[in-house]
Amino acid sequence: MGTRGLRIIKFRCRYWVFWNRYDTYLDGMGDSLVKSIPSDPEAYQRWLQSHRSLFAKWDDLLQRTLCINEDQLRNIKLDRTLVGFLGEAFNERMCDIPSYNPGWADWDANYTYTINLDLEVFTIDNTAHYRLDKIPRDEWMRALDTDKHPYVPNKTSRRFVHPRLAPDESLASLAVETLALTPDDKAYWKSVPKRNVLPAIDDNLATSTSARIRLKLFRVFADAHFEALDAAILSWNTGDLPFREIVFFILCLAAGGSHLALVNQQRVYQSPAAAASFAAIPSDGSPDAGKELVSPLGVGFHMRDQPAGSAPESSKYWFEGALICLVHPSYSSPDVLRKAKGDAIRYGREVCKRISFNVLVISIEEVVLLRAFPDGSVDYSASLPLFEDLYSDFNAQERYNDA
Repeated sequence: MGTRGLRIIKFRCRYWVFWNRYDTYLDGMGDSLVKSIPSDPEAYQRWLQSHRSLFAKWDDLLQRTLCINEDQLRNIKLDRTLVGFLGEAFNERMCDIPSYNPGWADWDANYTYTINLDLEVFTIDNTAHYRLDKIPRDEWMRALDTDKHPYVPNKTSRRFVHPRLAPDESLASLAVETLALTPDDKAYWKSVPKRNVLPAIDDNLATSTSARIRLKLFRVFADAHFEALDAAILSWNTGDLPFREIVFFILCLAAGGSHLALVNQQRVYQSPAAAASFAAIPSDGSPDAGKELVSPLGVGFHMRDQPAGSAPESSKYWFEGALICLVHPSYSSPDVLRKAKGDAIRYGREVCKRISFNVLVISIEEVVLLRAFPDGSVDYSASLPLFEDLYSDFNAQERYNDA
């Protein structure tokens, strides 16, 4: 039957997405994938190491390919696309360049199966998760159910594993484990003189054309990346490239000015794989000028001797005079949020001992605004949502496990 679907391998945080045109039903491609994963513990470990070794080789090749030199940038019209080259190597149709952004929403797939070699998880339709080594061979299809999105009525139903129909040992979560908190982590914020306040609103923003455009761009971005963020955000650490890049993109979009440039598409030089590969723009607007590399968010093209991405590598840095502190989305836990705010204030006071300073604690889903004063007191806001339609009221187990 002509039922479209995706087979995805996740390795080193990247999604290798392969297109399948026929028979992707649960009892078709889904069952074939499950049967291909050994149930015997020793055989499973050999299978896992074999697959990790295979994709490690391809990832190493990919990393070398993503490194662009000056000649490539000057002569950007490539003979063949990277997507086609990798697809030929795997003898399958690869949907896109392996990326930190799954991108499955663009392919109108009826079924999606992800083998996560990093966390050892088998995922059906991006939301139902089994441990890769404990998939219940006779019950895995029967235990699947669907429900409606709790906040967005028009969103399609999501699939989950019914906990009463599958063994507990088979249930998996994509959420990374957070570090245990020490008594000092909890005590410092409690000791700070503080006041909960409402953030001030700049009246000039309401009449600013630039601000309206940037808000529109953010809404377009949020809508386009909703499914990817919803499925992956809790599996990222703050040091992971996709997490850092998305936060930095949001900051640049909010700040505007020199941090954001809107470029006429006619000035963009693109490789044949325009939607998936890198591009270049003249650095000073002249066709004869040197070219500046532009890479899609989450892919990681970069110039030789330059790191991938644009974001700072640290989880704390200064931006436009404010201290930015990245925190894992599990900060919705009160203790984790208290630690994040306390760590931010302590870090800032090491630099700004006798002056006031502003802090933005951000988890992608939400932000908290703080202002520290020379007398040691702090004003802080409540958590402010950036992506209101994510399952922000669900804890990690409820969001990814439904157990």
